[in-house]
Amino acid sequence: MKKNIYKLLLVLFLIFAFLPNLTSAVGISESVNSFGQHVYGGTYTPPQQIASLLIRTALTFLGIIAVILILYGGFLYMTAHGKEENVKKGKAIITYAVIGLLIIIAAYGIATLVFNVILNAAGGGVYGGNGSGLGDTGSP
Repeated sequence: MKKNIYKLLLVLFLIFAFLPNLTSAVGISESVNSFGQHVYGGTYTPPQQIASLLIRTALTFLGIIAVILILYGGFLYMTAHGKEENVKKGKAIITYAVIGLLIIIAAYGIATLVFNVILNAAGGGVYGGNGSGLGDTGSP
């Protein structure tokens, strides 16, 4: 029983460790729009940035669904009252949800790495150039 509690605490820790990263999409969107206003006189979001935001948002929702499934499996397990079928069902749901959550976290990390490489490939900065700032013209 203690092992299950430790596993649940580990999963909750991992979830809350990655939670601050979920709110960073707003900051990225604002900086992209300020870049678009600086260069084009209006808002512009590069397609790579849109794809990155969409994939991160989808993975965030999948992570939330996995956490809900873990909670549901735990509820089934705790309220089984000796019914072996509910105990097995709860354990199975928790096991598969934790595996799914680990896959989602790995996919989030891979997607972040890939999109950072793609967005920085134009010359070092997020928006190209030498990466020293939005207003940098490249001359000394």
